[in-house]
Amino acid sequence: MDTRIVTLEDVSFRAWPALETRLYDGWVLRFADGYTRRSNSVNPIYNSGDTPLAEKLHFCEQMYKERGLPVVYKMTPAAVPDGLDDALAEAGYERDVGALMQASDLMNLTVGLHPNVTIETALTDKWVSDFVSLNEVDARHIPAMRRVLANIRPEQAFMTLKKGDEPVAVGLAVCEDGNLGLFDIVTARQYRRQGNGRALLESLLAWGISNGARVAYLQVKPDNEPALGLYAKLGFSTVYEYWYRTLP
Repeated sequence: MDTRIVTLEDVSFRAWPALETRLYDGWVLRFADGYTRRSNSVNPIYNSGDTPLAEKLHFCEQMYKERGLPVVYKMTPAAVPDGLDDALAEAGYERDVGALMQASDLMNLTVGLHPNVTIETALTDKWVSDFVSLNEVDARHIPAMRRVLANIRPEQAFMTLKKGDEPVAVGLAVCEDGNLGLFDIVTARQYRRQGNGRALLESLLAWGISNGARVAYLQVKPDNEPALGLYAKLGFSTVYEYWYRTLP
């Protein structure tokens, strides 16, 4: 088992919480009223016991169907047991793109807070409104989104980069035990490729470093070339890729 994968998955569970979590024979079942797949999926990352695989698959299907949610597995190279991905494919689960989990060593990184950044250490209606607008969040997901974000327990920073009174970019940093998770980073379309994303990202990292972070991690789509280029400039590289298996 790749312990670095397990460590990043484990810390990200707390940084981006589900509304309900159940541990079932080494698998983590997460439920959040359908808001984001990573909070509404089976995560097979811990060592399993002797429960037959067919029984485990049936149990998970029932848990998600009872809640009116699609049955989704978040798969990593450390998924257990061995051969699970092939077994899911044989059972009819279709593979879908997930993201790259990237990390950066912060010990020698020098960054600072941008002067036009505002920081809130708890969720606010204004930050939610700005994020919903910039990221074009479906209105039906907003209640669950609020509950997920309000459920974060480690230290957190909800940031907004402004131009005058106008929100230009927003993002979230969550810090726990030296690990800084970066989430919900989005820049307004008309302000992209102008250095605003970098200003926000550097501010998130600076806040994390000031709160004892030694490593930063984030998730990015493999085809998001502008984001990948920006993250690389700040030392981020891919640790592993995860993908989803979904039952049609």
